[in-house]
Amino acid sequence: GDYAIVGAPDDDDGGSSAGSAYIYSLKSPTFQSLALAADNSTITVTLSEAVYSTSGGSGNLDASDFVLSISGGWATLTSTTPTSISASGNVYTLGIGLSGIANSNEVLTVTPAENAIYNAAGNPVLTNQLTNSVNLNQKTLVQVASSENAGQFYNSLVKVDDDTYALASNGQLITYTISADGSSINPVDDEMLSGASNKSCKRFPSIVKASGNIYVVACSESSGGLTHYDGYIKTFNIPDDGSSITEVKSLKHATYANYNILLKMDDDTYALTYSSSYSTGSLKTFTIPSDGSSITEVDSIETGTSGGTVRTTNLFKIDNNTLSDFWRHYSISSDGSIEKSYSGSSAVGTRIYSRALHIEGDIYARVERDKIKTFSIPADGSANTPVSSYNYMVDNATSFAWNNYHNYPVFLKLNSNIYVVAVEDQYNYQSSKINDHLYL
Repeated sequence: GDYAIVGAPDDDDGGSSAGSAYIYSLKSPTFQSLALAADNSTITVTLSEAVYSTSGGSGNLDASDFVLSISGGWATLTSTTPTSISASGNVYTLGIGLSGIANSNEVLTVTPAENAIYNAAGNPVLTNQLTNSVNLNQKTLVQVASSENAGQFYNSLVKVDDDTYALASNGQLITYTISADGSSINPVDDEMLSGASNKSCKRFPSIVKASGNIYVVACSESSGGLTHYDGYIKTFNIPDDGSSITEVKSLKHATYANYNILLKMDDDTYALTYSSSYSTGSLKTFTIPSDGSSITEVDSIETGTSGGTVRTTNLFKIDNNTLSDFWRHYSISSDGSIEKSYSGSSAVGTRIYSRALHIEGDIYARVERDKIKTFSIPADGSANTPVSSYNYMVDNATSFAWNNYHNYPVFLKLNSNIYVVAVEDQYNYQSSKINDHLYL
C-alpha cells in the first residue's frame, strides 16, 4: 500500500503505558504526463505532487535532477542534462539540446536522477517511471546551414560522394564538402568554365555525373551580346574528395543556347533541353562514353515557340527512356533518337524559373523561386496532381519576387529525407549585388 503503521504496545513515548502508533507515507511522486514542444526544443513534465531537491521537503529542482536519453532516428542529444529548467507548481519544463534533424523515429526518455527529487514526506521519485517517453516530432525542410559566394549565379549542383558536391555557377566549377548532418559547407577547389574564345561559359550551366569520377557540364558562353550564346558540352574529372577539377573534353554544339538542363538517360546517352533562339526551345541527345573522352551529338527537335516551351528549366527523367516537364513527355530510344508526346493537362503552374526532382514512386517535386511543390505523376503522364507546397524563402519573399530573370534554383537529394536547394538572391537592384545560397 501507500502507507505503513508502526507502533508499540504499552509505550506512547510519553512515559505512560497507553501504547502508540505512527503512520508513514510510502507513496513516491510519479510522472503524470509529458508534453513535447512542436519544435522539439522543450519537454514539459507534470508530477503527481509538489517535489523538492532534499528529503526534508525543501529546495528547488535543478536541470541536473533530470536525465535525458534518446534512441532511434537521426537526431541525437548534445547533453543528457536538460539545457534549461523552469517550474510552475509541480509542472517542470526542460530544455532539450539536439543535434541533427528529427525524423520522428527518435524516442526521447526523461528520468529523474537517482535520489534527487523528493516529496514532502521525503520519498524519492523512482527512476522506473511508467510515463517517461515520447517520440520527437518530425522536422522537414529546415534550413541547417548556408554558404554565400558574392557574384555567383546560374547554379547547378551534383553529389560527388557522401560528403562532397560540385557546383557549376557563374563560369566556375566549385567543389564543396557538406557534413552528413548538413551543419557545415566548405569550399575545396574551383576551375573556370570557358569556351573557345576563352570567355566565361557562365550562362545556365547544368552538371550531371557520368561514371566514376567523370562529370558532364552543359553551359553557354556569351560570344556576341544578347544574340550569341555559344552552347558547350564539357566533361571533367573530379576525384571523390573534390581536391581537383580537370577538363577532359569540350564540344561546341550550338551558336545559341540558353536555359540548359542536362540529364543522363542511360550509360552513354544524355539529353539536353535549352533555348536554341530567343523564341525557340530545343531538345538534343548526345553519346558520351564513361571516360568522357568523346562527345557526339545524335538527335535534335524543337520543343516549342512560346512561354514555358522555350525556357523549360524543370525537365526531369521518369525512366531511362522517358522525360517530362510536368506537361509533355519525350521518348528517348537507346540510340538517342527523340519522339515527343503530350500529357492531358498543361495547368501545372510555373515551369519557367524552376527545377524538378523525383522523390519516390509517382511523387515528383518542383522547386521554384520561393516554394517547393510536390506532385503525383503516373508513368504514362496522364495526370499532374498537386500533393503539397512549402515556402522555403518566407523571410526573403519580397526581395525575390521581382527577380524573374536569374532565379533558377537547383534541387538535390542529400539523403533519404533531406534535400539541398541552391538559389540566387539578387537583393539589391541598384548595386546588382548577388549572393548565392545553399539551403538545407
